[in-house]
Amino acid sequence: LNTNYVLKYNKELEELVSGYKKIESIKINPTINKILRPFQKEGVKWLLGLDSLTINGILADDMGLGKTIQTIMLLKTLYKNNNSLPPTIIIMPKTLLFNWQNELQKFSPELKVIRYDGSKRKKLIPNFNEYNIILSSYASIRIDIKELSKIQFNYTVLDEAQYIKNHTTNTFKGF
Repeated sequence: LNTNYVLKYNKELEELVSGYKKIESIKINPTINKILRPFQKEGVKWLLGLDSLTINGILADDMGLGKTIQTIMLLKTLYKNNNSLPPTIIIMPKTLLFNWQNELQKFSPELKVIRYDGSKRKKLIPNFNEYNIILSSYASIRIDIKELSKIQFNYTVLDEAQYIKNHTTNTFKGF
């Protein structure tokens, strides 16, 4: 056993845990506070804390508990604090594109949103940096992964991530 690695790992773990404790002190914008239920506020604080630690996370609640609104509030906060961030891409089943677009318009109309969908979608790629949020389907991403993998996104959000959990499916292989 390499003790240097163990010491380094423990130091990194200690820094991560101490950083995670800071999540409790994160303040949420008062307008967001009015929209969310207490457990949703905790979810947004957790996501903001993960962002501050530059680590990824999974928001996996039961259906109907507000994962979409928590994600929107995270993005609303991040882009309000730094509008020069690269765009975030949100990937979902095609049937949810309009729902996400409507929810973003309702809860965060200041964010610039575009749907990356349809037969002329590739023409939109050069303009991605003009937007905060790119909405797309698993099918479009799978087909265009070669072009899209060259783009830096702030976040990649997977809605209904079970679409990629089975490693034998074309959707999984496309990612």
